[in-house]
Amino acid sequence: MPGVMIFLTLFSVFIFSCTAPSVKLPEMPLEEPGLEITKAMLVANGRLIEIRYRIYGDLKTRPLNPKETYIIDESTGELFFVERPPRLMAGNRNISPSYIIFPNNKGLVKKGALITVVIGGLRQEHIKVEEQVMY
Repeated sequence: MPGVMIFLTLFSVFIFSCTAPSVKLPEMPLEEPGLEITKAMLVANGRLIEIRYRIYGDLKTRPLNPKETYIIDESTGELFFVERPPRLMAGNRNISPSYIIFPNNKGLVKKGALITVVIGGLRQEHIKVEEQVMY
């Protein structure tokens, strides 16, 4: 039995001596969040505007406010809001593409119009509106 105890003690000392000392890694700078609009198009015979987007970056550096979600028609300054803003979560995100639907009040936005899209306070300007392509 004493031989087993000596073996276990020596084995433990060997194992703990082989572990590398803990190294503190430098902190990576947090990437500022951003908005990428992949497509803006008229749907439902022009009564709705579908925006396809992706949010990237670390949302801990700048929390997003879902109430700050709207479209601006750059030619008229008209604002278009959604009834249900998207749920925007904090954290280091590379959110896969998503979409949001805005009402096209009285059909004011036409094909070819330039709009500014604001989602959660993130903004992208001069987005050209296309027509929905039916396959």
